[in-house]
Amino acid sequence: MQSKISNCAQVSASGKPQSAGKLANFKRAVLTSGLPLPWGPVTRKRLLRTVLIYACVFLLAFFLQQYAESQRLQAFATGLMLPGAGFLYWANPMGDAFLVYLALAAVSVAGYVVAIVLWFATGNMVAPVSMWLLAAVAAAWVPSALPVSEAGVPWPMAVAVLRIGVPLMILMAFVSKAERSEQQKRNQVRVEADAKESFIPSASTNSELSLQDLQKMRALLDRSLQPVNEFKGFDWIDQFQTASLRYQINFVSYALSVASHVHLPAAHGYMHEAQHRLAYKLTDPRVWGYWQLENMWGNLRTSADPIARDNIMLSGFLSAQVGLARGLVGLNEFDLPESLVFKQCDKRDYRYSLSQINRTVAGHYAKATYGLLACEPNWVFPLCNAITATGLRALDTQTGSNDWEVIADRFEQSLHTEFTSANGLLVPFRSSRTGIAAPMIGGGAMQALPCLFLNSVLPDLAVSQWQITRDNLSESAGKRSMWPVDIGNYRINRSASYGACAATAVEMGDRETANRILGYLDEDCPLVVSNGVAHRPQVSLWAHALEFVAIAGDHNALQSATTGVKDQAAPVIKKIAYPDVLLASAKSTVNGGIKAVMYPGDTAGKKCFVVSGLMPGKAYLQQAGESCQVVADHHGEARLCVVVDGRTEVSLTPKAA
Repeated sequence: MQSKISNCAQVSASGKPQSAGKLANFKRAVLTSGLPLPWGPVTRKRLLRTVLIYACVFLLAFFLQQYAESQRLQAFATGLMLPGAGFLYWANPMGDAFLVYLALAAVSVAGYVVAIVLWFATGNMVAPVSMWLLAAVAAAWVPSALPVSEAGVPWPMAVAVLRIGVPLMILMAFVSKAERSEQQKRNQVRVEADAKESFIPSASTNSELSLQDLQKMRALLDRSLQPVNEFKGFDWIDQFQTASLRYQINFVSYALSVASHVHLPAAHGYMHEAQHRLAYKLTDPRVWGYWQLENMWGNLRTSADPIARDNIMLSGFLSAQVGLARGLVGLNEFDLPESLVFKQCDKRDYRYSLSQINRTVAGHYAKATYGLLACEPNWVFPLCNAITATGLRALDTQTGSNDWEVIADRFEQSLHTEFTSANGLLVPFRSSRTGIAAPMIGGGAMQALPCLFLNSVLPDLAVSQWQITRDNLSESAGKRSMWPVDIGNYRINRSASYGACAATAVEMGDRETANRILGYLDEDCPLVVSNGVAHRPQVSLWAHALEFVAIAGDHNALQSATTGVKDQAAPVIKKIAYPDVLLASAKSTVNGGIKAVMYPGDTAGKKCFVVSGLMPGKAYLQQAGESCQVVADHHGEARLCVVVDGRTEVSLTPKAA
């Protein structure tokens, strides 16, 4: 690409060749100048490259306008200057077809906007370029298709305005951006100071899930524990954007992992089975099959392998999902080589283990120009990279690998230099090819959610980001700071934003903000309980999962789940029937026993379950209403039966010799 830029830029406006050395000097001067440009070095290079490519196209258009004898070719050249501008070439107010060409120009601009949206939504980089060229070609062709009286009359004024206006607009945009950035930097000093003084993290005192919490949890477990190839209760809309099945699977799993860590560290049973099935759901071709299309129109490659290239919206999110569950509920079946099989129906398959996926992703990071990876072709999201980093660090902690450690410093530097705006917040996403960043869209959720995962890998950055975000989510800002679209199903409600902001607030120890936002959720999307399962009508599964992260979480919960090592020898509830019994709490005790709080799922009565991790042949005292003695078998397991009626406490304690 660089050679193409150099070759193209060797022609000046006067038609005389320039030396490549002069172009290099110009680029060096821009990149090293003292101008207050609000971009990191990689972004400046990408933006400069983009401007130079456009300058080449603009100069080509200028020369065609100047020297081409054919009016159609001149119209085509005008169309190269701006999308749809070729029709303005014919839109002379004195001509009979003025309104026709004006309408065609408007339609072309609208089509280009749609192509840009498609580029963002699906990574389709071909769409904007194709739409631009199509409009330019159409501008040259349309006059011959219209009646002679409407063929159009060239409008010299439009050409003159474009020649001067387009470069002027680009220059003004750069200057305006620099000026706004300087003002934002000055304002940010005050905002950060105020935020630091007003925020003191606090932990929860709630040691178990309430019955209503369990009813909300059932909405997630019911979907997780259905057969792997079934997706009843999932939002099935598209597989390219935020309503994709993969994100619903991921965040349901993250929510269950948080519950396992905070309230149910000694509960495997149906918690392990739920994570097991969720992991296998990710290998369903209906979930990951989108990648071949995105790879074709985003990277111009035909491979369907969802792991081999920057596709962290699958590989990175999977790493976090399986990595967390591995440490919390013993989901180690994916340690085996080729245990995760991505099979294309009757076509070829792609086989990986969890560690192979992490090594592949870490290798991509080592070669990434930006220091971060594209979540989909061309678009780099700090949020996606924070989730991926969480997955890398989780497995490093558990196995002693160093995939995260190797990339950590560069990762953090890239976030600071390339993905932090002048107001101190992370940019939502940036184009890896052009350097262009999205405006601050997405409301509070887009600002808050990266902090939830960054707290596991770069806690200092997460704290500073949350301090700024918290100010934007203040009580005075109210609901206005929340994106009004549920990004999990595209319905008009703020549930996803409420869930994301509340979940992050809890992780950062900001219970005050979390409780206020969850109150908004109850006001706008009232809870409905049906057959013991709680849900919010019209609210996405994605939003339900985020709400449960807030409910089940605690200060630094995800961080400690990622960076802590669980005692795998401690007793756990190995088997228990769901939804016959609902576990509100299950924790191992320091003396080698276990304590749990249970509720009946549907009907009260005698419930049996199996505890493993006990000392073989040792006697234990079971307490739940009446006390009795049980003896662990030679596998270190014991079967317990208790009457569960309402909230029921159960404990198993080693009996003194």
